[in-house]
Amino acid sequence: MEAEVPAEKARERLALTMKALKARGTLETRGNELTAQIFERLEKGQSLTRIVVELKADPDAVMQAYEKWRSLKEIDVNQPKVLRELKSFEERLDVLWDFMEWVERSVDRRLRDDHNCCRYMNAEGYCTLWHWYKSIQGWSMKADTIEDGKPKTVYHLKVKRHKFICTSCPSYKPKGAA
Repeated sequence: MEAEVPAEKARERLALTMKALKARGTLETRGNELTAQIFERLEKGQSLTRIVVELKADPDAVMQAYEKWRSLKEIDVNQPKVLRELKSFEERLDVLWDFMEWVERSVDRRLRDDHNCCRYMNAEGYCTLWHWYKSIQGWSMKADTIEDGKPKTVYHLKVKRHKFICTSCPSYKPKGAA
């Protein structure tokens, strides 16, 4: 069960939220005073009908203020849950970044220009083994013509620039290997 927020702290949060909403232009200036009065009465537990009567306010304006107040309360109530979820995401992202660093080191070894370099990568950094029949937008590719019965245009990927494509290549063979 979620820990309840003390009333004074809830009022402080509500005041800060109202200031943020006002700064972003969400609430109209002329309605701020009425909205503040409605919020205050809602905090005391007054009914919507009583608020309309006592403030001599438009029922639609009271209803709009009530909806805003209710959504702000919902955010406030769910805050501990959201913070726990964010913490969980942060921890999982840390693990992912560590994993990606190891993958990057492995790929960098496959693309070095010494004996560990993949034998299918040419001097310009393009994979000469695998090809595509269409150029992929946003990827560094070079057109080439191959003879396979009749000439075809194929595209080779510059793996030096898009190195993570090599991570799962089943055809990797270092140049220095037999």
